Amino acid sequence: MDLTDDHVEHVRADASMVHSAAALTRVSMKDKRFFARCIFHENKDFEMLLDVRGKRYRCETCGAEGDLFDLVMAAKNCDFAAAVDWVEERTRHLTR
Repeated sequence: MDLTDDHVEHVRADASMVHSAAALTRVSMKDKRFFARCIFHENKDFEMLLDVRGKRYRCETCGAEGDLFDLVMAAKNCDFAAAVDWVEERTRHLTR
């Protein structure tokens, strides 16, 4: 796998934060913003704000935050290379 900065940024640029998060947890849209159920604590509310442009997340309850790859690493319990690979594969699947 190619993990150069250029490759990682290309994967990040092509990826959809909403589609990636939706593959990991439930996502909902409210007032033109996307929220997800936080993967870091047990709660059924949609408290994790998804920043579509910045490809970041932040839970309003527990304060967990990070980027797209951080979310994948936490949800999948994997390392950075595996997270990049998962996002790339998911993005490739969506664009077919």
